[in-house]
Amino acid sequence: MIKNKLRTLILFIAISLPVVAHAQNKSAFERGSFALKNDTLPYRILFPLDFDPAKKYPVIFLLHGAGERGKDNEAQLKYGTGLFFKRLGKG
Repeated sequence: MIKNKLRTLILFIAISLPVVAHAQNKSAFERGSFALKNDTLPYRILFPLDFDPAKKYPVIFLLHGAGERGKDNEAQLKYGTGLFFKRLGKG
């Protein structure tokens, strides 16, 4: 049962990779949480502008440092979010 919930979470995240968005707009990262028994894991997810649930997308997990720990779901967006708001060059 735990494996199925984890697979569902990973699949959900796997279909959501940002392509372009507005620079440093933290509100673009949707809030979510994964609950299992007495534990809850808050997370943020950023979908591409033209997100299509029928398409497959790669997934990027970011592991933050100790300075961004906590459950406020804001401190974790302090560094690196700007990378997801840049247009990807082709070629």
